[in-house]
Amino acid sequence: MNNFKIKSKVYCNESKKMYYVCILINIAVIIMAVCSIISIFFAGINVGNISACVVAVLVGATCKPKNMTGGHYEFCVLSISVEETKISIDYLPNFNKRIVVNTDKIKTLEYSDQLQCLRIVCDYNEMADSEEHFFGDSEVLLYIPYNENQQFYYEIENVSQKRLMFVDR
Repeated sequence: MNNFKIKSKVYCNESKKMYYVCILINIAVIIMAVCSIISIFFAGINVGNISACVVAVLVGATCKPKNMTGGHYEFCVLSISVEETKISIDYLPNFNKRIVVNTDKIKTLEYSDQLQCLRIVCDYNEMADSEEHFFGDSEVLLYIPYNENQQFYYEIENVSQKRLMFVDR
C-alpha cells in the first residue's frame, strides 16, 4: 500500500444559495432604482438621487444570475491510498468527500498534458456528507501534474494492469 499527498484542484458546482442571493440583490436594486426615479420626478434632480440610480444600475449589472450558474475550481490536497484491490481518494482539508475505485473496475487510464488531468473511466463509490453513491461506467477526473508525480502514475498503472494513454501527445 502506497500513500500519496498531492496538490490538486477540484471542480465545484455553483450553489443554488448563491443563485437565490443574487436574485434577491437584483430585486433590491430594482426597487432602489425605481424609488430613485420617482424621487427625481417629485423632488427634482439632485446628486443623491442620480448617484443612487447609478449605483443600483452598476450593482445590478455586476450581479447577474446567469453569470453565477457556472462552477469554478478550488485548490485542494488529495490523499490517495493505492492498494492492490482499490484506490481511495480523499479530498482535503475542506471537502468532505471520498472516492473508492476497485482496481478491477478500471476500464481506461487517460492523461492530458494540456489539462494536467488524469481521467479514470471506471465504476466507483463516492462518500460525501455521510451519503454513499455508486457511479457505474463513469469517470473520475484528477488534476495531477505528470512530471512531478511519476511514482503515483506508475503505481496506478501497476495495480490496475492498464497502460496510461496520453491523449494529446
